[in-house]
Amino acid sequence: MIWSSFIIYAEIKDYVLSGRCIFSDKYGNLDDETPFIKKFIELLPSLENIDDGYKQIGKVNFIYYTYNDLVFVCCASTDDDVLKLKQKITRLLREFFDKYKKYLENFPTNLSVFNPFKEIIKKEYEKVEEQAEKIEQVKDEDLIKIKIGIVGFENVGKRSLTSLIFGYKPDPEKLKNEPQVFMKRGQITQEYKALIITLPLDKFEDQKMLLKNSDIIFIVVNSEFQNVINTQNYLDSIQELVDPSKTYVIANKQDLDNALKTDVIAKMTGIQTLGMSAINIKYYSKIIETIEELL
Repeated sequence: MIWSSFIIYAEIKDYVLSGRCIFSDKYGNLDDETPFIKKFIELLPSLENIDDGYKQIGKVNFIYYTYNDLVFVCCASTDDDVLKLKQKITRLLREFFDKYKKYLENFPTNLSVFNPFKEIIKKEYEKVEEQAEKIEQVKDEDLIKIKIGIVGFENVGKRSLTSLIFGYKPDPEKLKNEPQVFMKRGQITQEYKALIITLPLDKFEDQKMLLKNSDIIFIVVNSEFQNVINTQNYLDSIQELVDPSKTYVIANKQDLDNALKTDVIAKMTGIQTLGMSAINIKYYSKIIETIEELL
């Protein structure tokens, strides 16, 4: 359920990032969107990435995108598709800016000039809800069942990658409590339902049969030189479990200063390699594309 949308003009006040609302709308049975607006403005200084992302507060996701000092925020339920909504608001904010550029240069006293844009947003959100209904109507027996193995040493991002494949940003606190060896099952696209098994390499020899008959095996490294070297010792054993063409190295933590470049890791391992930061939801589309290509 989408509760509200609003656009914030971001500005610095007393050396602290803040903002003022220039456009807002509410949906469903929501009486007042003001608490959402106030809460997000309070969150602005603490956001790790102001450019785009989402922040979960209770049962509400604040999904946002920034363009030319404007922040478009969509307040939605936690079960709504974050990625699809982020893609939608990205296009909407750019359209808003292009449409009202002359007004944005000098804000009008009466912000009602922006009100016609409410109908444009409403139609786009209706499309999102229609797509969600179609996905819900897909019966489980109609989905293609696949098995994905994820292996790597401790703290390289195996569980973060699992979260990314299922389309949500990992919660570091929850990940701390999850076991190193675990299984997760669920729908990952409109066509596929996946069983994902993560296995740390220090337990690989004892439990590698869990990965037998996998359709894909992702080998996760943290992009540090020594970690890649240590992982190389297991590559032959991993590729005995699956067609080598169905293995893929995930060069995680590419955002760190000491990370080896993706092409260097690919040469070291001799395996096709995808660079990313698994805690960043923007890589969701790429990992799904990779899975579909491997299948």
